[in-house]
Amino acid sequence: MLRVPIRDLSSIKEVKPRVFDALIGDGKVLLDVKDSKKGNTVIPLSDVLAQINEAEKKLNTKSMATEP
Repeated sequence: MLRVPIRDLSSIKEVKPRVFDALIGDGKVLLDVKDSKKGNTVIPLSDVLAQINEAEKKLNTKSMATEP
């Protein structure tokens, strides 16, 4: 697997801080998030995207219910 550091490109710091690593290989993308309390947490990118999509659906449903 290829480990790619993902950085906060909008940071004003000269060296952009690393947010997490993307692990890419075997047709999968995993996110390796470092947590100072728990150590590393690895989660599939597909799980993150699914949760974001569900949140967007809820937001759209909520905004449609409040529109006149």
